[in-house]
Amino acid sequence: MYRRRTGWQPEVYREGTLYLESVHLELSLSALYRRVKFDTRNKKMSTICLILLLVMGALALEAKDLVNAVIFLGVFSLISALLFFYFHAPDVALTEAAVGAGVSTVIFIWVIRKTERQDRS
Repeated sequence: MYRRRTGWQPEVYREGTLYLESVHLELSLSALYRRVKFDTRNKKMSTICLILLLVMGALALEAKDLVNAVIFLGVFSLISALLFFYFHAPDVALTEAAVGAGVSTVIFIWVIRKTERQDRS
C-alpha cells in the first residue's frame, strides 16, 4: 500500500512501516509495538487517575466558593503530575507540580483575597 501525503506528513509505503521523507527515517510499527509493555497495573493506575481528574475538574467547575475551586484545581494539577511521573516524564511532572499546583494556586488565592470570594449567583 502506497499513500503519499503532502507537506510534513509521513509516507506509508508498506503495511506496518512508516517512512519519514524529510529525515530519511524508516520505522517498523511492529517493532515499536513489541517494545511497549502493556501492563494491567498501568491501565488500572491511569484509569483511576483519569477518573480522579474528571471528578476534580467537575468539582472545580461546580464550586460556589472560589477558594474551594482553586483547591480542586491544585489537586487536579497534583494528580496530573502523578500521571506524568508514572508515565516516565519526571521533568514534566516536576514542572506541573511546581507551576500548576504551586505558583498558580498562590496567584489565584492572592487574586481571590483582593476580590469577592463567593459566587454571586
